[in-house]
Amino acid sequence: AAVYLASNYSCRVTGVSLSELQVETARENAKKFSVDSLVDFKLCDYSQTGFQDASFDIVWACESSSSGPNKAKMLEEWSRILKPGGRLIILDFFKTHNLDADGNTLINKWCDLWAMSPLVSSKEMSSLLEASDFDIIDQENLTTQIVPTIRWMYKSYLLGSIPAKLYNLFFGARKYSRNHYKSGLYQYRAYKKGLWTYQAILARKK
Repeated sequence: AAVYLASNYSCRVTGVSLSELQVETARENAKKFSVDSLVDFKLCDYSQTGFQDASFDIVWACESSSSGPNKAKMLEEWSRILKPGGRLIILDFFKTHNLDADGNTLINKWCDLWAMSPLVSSKEMSSLLEASDFDIIDQENLTTQIVPTIRWMYKSYLLGSIPAKLYNLFFGARKYSRNHYKSGLYQYRAYKKGLWTYQAILARKK
């Protein structure tokens, strides 16, 4: 995303990650697409970045807010580093309110396989945003736009389950590598039950 923005809009972008490998890969991609003068990457926690107050015009969190274990702390940090009137863009998965015991089980299994924190609803996120000095400008349900990917991941589960089990048997993959293929099953079942939506939220710092 950082490389895309710099390539298409000539804007300066700072990307953050907790993974050294991701940071190095991102830097290589920036050089590959000749935007390394516009793009920088930092190894840090997005809930405690160390950036100066009011130093960014936009914070873009694409499928990352769902990994934050402390949503309030995360939003407080994003508010701190944004300039007054700065924009926050969140694109992510949110649970719906019709979760019974079975629904919670599906969502929790999916979150565990993707190393996500417990999902919040979009209403809960809206309340957290308001408490962190944000005004919500717009919100859109984009679930239908990612249905092809959901179905593709479910097919990957069906086609990849036997090869994955054989690989695990002979090579002893790590926890997430060993079970990751199952995420397509739990995500799809939860989708069919209407247990989650994919939302885009645009907010402005007061």
